Amino acid sequence: MLLALSAILVALLALLPHRARVPIRHRWRRRQARTMALQLSGRDRLQPPQLLYARLRAMDPLAFEELLLECFERRGHGVVQGRRYTGDGGIDGQVMIDSEIWLIQAKRYAGAIRPEHVAAFEALCRAKGRRGLFIHTGRTGPQSRVMVTGNARVAIVSGRALLSLVTGGPLPELAAPCQLRRPISQSGGTDMMWGITKLLWPAIVIGTLVPQLAWAKSGSAQAERIIADCIHRASLGRPWLEKTLWGLRDQEAGWIGAEVANTNGSHDLGPMQVNSWWIPRIATLLGRTEVDVRRWLQFDACFNADAARWIFLSALRSTRNYWKAVGIYHSPTPWRQEHYRNSVVAHMRVRYGNSIFRARGARTSNVVP
Repeated sequence: MLLALSAILVALLALLPHRARVPIRHRWRRRQARTMALQLSGRDRLQPPQLLYARLRAMDPLAFEELLLECFERRGHGVVQGRRYTGDGGIDGQVMIDSEIWLIQAKRYAGAIRPEHVAAFEALCRAKGRRGLFIHTGRTGPQSRVMVTGNARVAIVSGRALLSLVTGGPLPELAAPCQLRRPISQSGGTDMMWGITKLLWPAIVIGTLVPQLAWAKSGSAQAERIIADCIHRASLGRPWLEKTLWGLRDQEAGWIGAEVANTNGSHDLGPMQVNSWWIPRIATLLGRTEVDVRRWLQFDACFNADAARWIFLSALRSTRNYWKAVGIYHSPTPWRQEHYRNSVVAHMRVRYGNSIFRARGARTSNVVP
């Protein structure tokens, strides 16, 4: 009889809701996370970003971890919550994205994140054979940014991406951290606006809200490494596009912090010498101030490279002519375009050799990389 009662008791315990088996200290933090998620995805999502950030930073650090998992779960992603907060091995949760498990590390920073934390998480993800999301409320410094640039293992989520996550807004694709962007849609209007947002998104939200102020001396090996990493990331994993961006870069010969005046009153900004004529359009499409966009173009090498890629791909889409698009990057004037194309060809030959081109006739303008 006693044995039968014991079996019944065990069965009843097994049927109890999972929530009842969660420690009390976990339950109140999860309630706080659910409440915050409801508020931030509701009317509070219209609050100024500064206020939203202040609220996130004021949360209990462990409740902040629960909030992130709650927000992913509300988007339809399966999540795995830890059974304990200490001794978790540096993993604050796991989320299923496109049939792949991603590890999450959450940091409720007030200042700049520490590069060694990013490095440790990257090593952890490599050891586990998983990709990871390093999600934080602080600033992403240049060293931390360089650490994940072109890294297929870890993506940093902060700034606008974090606010979009917690308010239910759009997020960049996370299936491939080093290829977060897609070409602009073939249609216009709203698709065009969303297209540029996706193309420029990582430069704004994956840790680059704080520009790469000229911490790396212009022309230094360190600055050139940053520019090279940003061009590689901007190429979307397409070798032909990366070679094109290098051709433009070698021709423009800009640097981080560059602001070169033109005779028409405009300025060429940053490593890819993006003309300031583009600032109002980019600012409007991204919903940011022209002051912000100008600062990013001038001081943030990755934003600058992403903008250069967008300008080129937009021209390529509209003209369906590779070399015409190269010329349009420089000028709308045909004779200026031809001179510019020839210069870019010369630079690409120096960097890659003649084998980069496949001839379709005798004229340089008829070759395709």
